[in-house]
Amino acid sequence: MKIPFFLIFLVLAALEILTLIKVGSWLGALPTLGLLMLAAITGMLVLRWQGLSMAVRMREILMNGQWPAREMMSGMIVMLAGILLILPGFLSDLVALLLLLPWVRQALIGHLPIGPAPEQGNSRTQYIIEGEFHRESPEENKRIDH
Repeated sequence: MKIPFFLIFLVLAALEILTLIKVGSWLGALPTLGLLMLAAITGMLVLRWQGLSMAVRMREILMNGQWPAREMMSGMIVMLAGILLILPGFLSDLVALLLLLPWVRQALIGHLPIGPAPEQGNSRTQYIIEGEFHRESPEENKRIDH
């Protein structure tokens, strides 16, 4: 039986609201808002840091002639964690904090179908296609033989 996405979204939103109410009644309104704002700022910093570091890592891996599939997935998971931190709610923050743990990311990546780990060495030399060509002048391109 497939559960519709809309129903899952409603249940998660209701759980987030319930958690906010519980935490707000336990801590008070201002500390709860402060925690939510701290989480959102942390999420923005994570997104900014991840965007910059991911570009540098991808460049280094590609310069070594390797395919950065696992690193890209790890970066995407960290970006998802940053987005979850920005969303208001403590359950999404908890999931985001779990996603920021390296061993959790590696476990998730191990279950994704992204192919085998890249082999060491320069993979650019594996795909060499040899051929010949000759240049045609613009006049030859315009000529039509009937």
